[in-house]
Amino acid sequence: MTIRKRITIAGMSLGLLAAGGFAVYYGFPLLAQAHFRGLYQTIGPDGAPVPESEVAWVRDVADTLVETANDPWLRDAERNYGLLGAFNHLRMSSAGVAGVFGIQAPNAEVFPVQTNRATYYVKKNGEFLFRVDPGYAIASPYSEGVAAMGILGPGRGPGNSSPLFEYVDINGDNAVPGNYAEARPFKNGLAIAGKLDEKGKKRLGMIDKSGNWVIEAKFNALFAFLDGLAAAQISRADGSAEVAGFIDKTGEFVVTIDKVQQMESSLHDGLALVWRTEAPEYVFVNREGQTMLAPEYDQVEPFFEGRAAVLKGEAWGYIDRQGTPIIPPQYRMVTPFENGMAAVLRNSPALRAMERTHEFVIED
Repeated sequence: MTIRKRITIAGMSLGLLAAGGFAVYYGFPLLAQAHFRGLYQTIGPDGAPVPESEVAWVRDVADTLVETANDPWLRDAERNYGLLGAFNHLRMSSAGVAGVFGIQAPNAEVFPVQTNRATYYVKKNGEFLFRVDPGYAIASPYSEGVAAMGILGPGRGPGNSSPLFEYVDINGDNAVPGNYAEARPFKNGLAIAGKLDEKGKKRLGMIDKSGNWVIEAKFNALFAFLDGLAAAQISRADGSAEVAGFIDKTGEFVVTIDKVQQMESSLHDGLALVWRTEAPEYVFVNREGQTMLAPEYDQVEPFFEGRAAVLKGEAWGYIDRQGTPIIPPQYRMVTPFENGMAAVLRNSPALRAMERTHEFVIED
């Protein structure tokens, strides 16, 4: 006997590139239905599907976590709804299958697995380390021995203000002094962090592992150092750049770029993405600030591993460093490439119907 269950789409929690923004979020019901109907997949740099065997380890991690975390809620959720139900706060990583189980940064040795109940830190072999209680809104993978966690508290969280962040060690204990308005992973001993100015506005700078501000928190946009330079921006009241370009490790601008609405990245693959105040809207510049490529699309994302995601109408695809369409626009959502893989959600009448009606049907 076939039982049909009609479920209304409610929460939104999957971060992917989607029409209208880099971080559009879709919740469990939509992506679960996409999973059941085979609409999402992991692709290689030429657009060919990646064999399931290359990302099957993710299911083993999820299974092992259910067995070892000693969490009755997690066991009950898995028993009643399966792994997809247990891990229903989805975070699509560049290994598509990993995203179904809420596993971030699948190439890290220690990473968070997020559910709607808590966040669990595990090793890649599935070994459970510790659980982060729901008072934490955001938990990052470990980088250089520490992870950033966003702390919810009075007046904080969705609809109020950004969480306060702290850095913790492998045991979950505080590892870097202080709390921050923003906290990104450490790279080469430095991390981008934020603090509030006298007007309550968040400013970004860089700290070391002692919590010292190595680069003053004065920027509205700031990206990690690549090739000795970091993209940065100080904005006007309307959000456009008062000064933008690249800073050196003293925190001073050494290259400035004109007519910038928003600096979008540092020098990924030697090119930084700039969103301009006039046509051409998107350009890629080199370390001297010279325009090297001006792709004509509705939205453009930075290069990762020689591929940049581009949006045309409601379909995403990828271009190479010469602007050549390597994977023509055809997907509803995509992620950047990482270690030769990207996750994509294929467009289809079924998906559009789910988005329109906000419900889907599962057949048991």
